[in-house]
Amino acid sequence: MGERRRLARPNNSMGTNGRSRCSETSWHGVWAAAGQRCVQSQWLRNRAERLVQETAEVAGTQRAERVHCLEERERSLYFWRQQFISRASALEEEAKRLLDSHLRVQHANRTSAHPLDVVRRCIEHRAAQGGCEAGKKVQSELQRELEIVETAQNVLHEIDQQLTERIRGLSLDQWIYLCQARLTGADKELDCSAKLLSMVDQQLLKISEDLAKQWQAVKEALNRRIDEIRHAKGMLEDRVAQVVGEQEACERTITKLAHAKETLQAPLCLVEAQRACRSLRPGHERRSDDVRITLDKEQQQLMQNKERLFAMLEAAESEYRALTRTKLTLQEGIATNEKALYIDDTICLQLWLELPEIKF
Repeated sequence: MGERRRLARPNNSMGTNGRSRCSETSWHGVWAAAGQRCVQSQWLRNRAERLVQETAEVAGTQRAERVHCLEERERSLYFWRQQFISRASALEEEAKRLLDSHLRVQHANRTSAHPLDVVRRCIEHRAAQGGCEAGKKVQSELQRELEIVETAQNVLHEIDQQLTERIRGLSLDQWIYLCQARLTGADKELDCSAKLLSMVDQQLLKISEDLAKQWQAVKEALNRRIDEIRHAKGMLEDRVAQVVGEQEACERTITKLAHAKETLQAPLCLVEAQRACRSLRPGHERRSDDVRITLDKEQQQLMQNKERLFAMLEAAESEYRALTRTKLTLQEGIATNEKALYIDDTICLQLWLELPEIKF
């Protein structure tokens, strides 16, 4: 028991027997403790490996997510960059089209000023010759042309204001702002510009067609009126020639009647002298004077012829004066037609034909 008590003493005993006894009693504990430590170490290592693996998995997953997010962001940035580039390019093209349309409208407005001036001059020239029922068609077409050109100028002025406002209101900075705020808003702006350009093209085409159609209508009306004036002038000239011929014939008739009146005067004077001589005879001879009766009949016949000659001469002279007035009236009509022909043919038609073809 003493030896056992010595064995239970602290392990710092230096004896040989004591060292073996300590080794025999403590190695089991050490062995068990070492085994426990190994198990704990293995458990710790397993946990550490699981933690490392979990950490690697989490890190890998997060990295993959970050890479995916970066790729998505890169694709998104690339998409919007392409959208901005596309919209900027579309804006540039739209601005060019707006400017081109603006220039076309301004050119159309300037171009329509010349036809308007020509129409007004033609109306003024034709108004100077006075009213004429036969020329109402030309005047009506000119008035219609005036209304069409004035209406076209008003429409072009409104379009010019719209284009000016559109060009001034659609800057690149505003476009970028619209794109950043709401891309659909920018698309609406682009759509509005496209609609405005389409409306401009349609209006310019319609105005060009209306002006070309009315230009042709006025030209045809002027040509018809010129043909009518020439025809009327020719008819009047023919009638003047006829009147002049009739006047010359009437003048010859008057000369013949005057000569016949003078020719009749001698026989009448002779008859009157013979009757005067026969009246100097005695009364009983005059009661049965057949010669006197014959002279009376001759005198009566000559006087009747003289009266008829005087009446015919007066009628011929009156007819001559009427023919003279008719000739003057016809000559006035010819002068009026010549003036109208000069205005419509030399002035109006030439001004009209000098107008360039209107295409906007």
